Amino acid sequence: MGAVLIYKEEKESIEIGSKILAPVDRMKIATLIVTSTGYKIGEFFISWIIKYSLDKKLKEVYLTHFIEDEDDPLVYLITEYGFEYMGDNSRGEAIYLKIIDEKEVSNSITKLIDEKSPLELAKIFYPEFYDGEKVNKYVVPIRSEFHEKLFLQNKEQKKLYEFGENLGQYPISANTIKKAYLSKSSINLEQGDILLFYESDKKGIGDIGIVENFHKNLNFEQIIKTIGKRSVYSSNELKEFSERTNAIILFIYSKKVNKISFNELMKNNVLNGPPQSIHSVSHDKYLKLKELLI
Repeated sequence: MGAVLIYKEEKESIEIGSKILAPVDRMKIATLIVTSTGYKIGEFFISWIIKYSLDKKLKEVYLTHFIEDEDDPLVYLITEYGFEYMGDNSRGEAIYLKIIDEKEVSNSITKLIDEKSPLELAKIFYPEFYDGEKVNKYVVPIRSEFHEKLFLQNKEQKKLYEFGENLGQYPISANTIKKAYLSKSSINLEQGDILLFYESDKKGIGDIGIVENFHKNLNFEQIIKTIGKRSVYSSNELKEFSERTNAIILFIYSKKVNKISFNELMKNNVLNGPPQSIHSVSHDKYLKLKELLI
């Protein structure tokens, strides 16, 4: 067995030393073990857990864990996506909790925008993010063949593709929350900027990402080191890519939304024509787009 996730839904109080967390609808992660390393299965589990909990309209997700050392990999993984250390229980286990209640998250983002950067907010409140005027918004065209491999959110995703009959059929990047997009664009992006992915062949926006890092004109070795296993491209394709002007966008994949068609985008003046390269969208146009997403 390469990995296992066991969870349960519950509504009961949680004792943390002398404190008690009131009962609310929660998911408890009872067991999360990954022995087949290198496949980004931990990220897959985190994204699946949060999506499931949101679909079930749960308020929080938590787990208890005996911390092994300062470099505990599970602690690093969960805190990167907003699980907060709450204290220890009577057995000496550390309790980590993540609030996912959409109303509370939205209020928290509004309150913290002067204290935290947009990127920090995107991690703390993943998969939600700050989308006010402090960040830029961009439409990012992507071909369907790359879109499927990078996001892999179709109805067939019932199990991890690196195992069983699907071994090798899809890239490891399909499991990741953090992904890489490669471009020849000369545009400059900032951490926390919003990426609206436009699937060129199917003509519509259906995925949202948040810029984590941005690099330009890296050589082959630098590209490999920077993107790791988060890209859909082969080594030969990356080698060719490195020999010309290039831009590397590392981003947090926030969420899939109901696809907004090209016709709707044109009708609402979000686009002036089929996007051929990355281009910015004004905040006002983004707000029109946001209305279509709701």
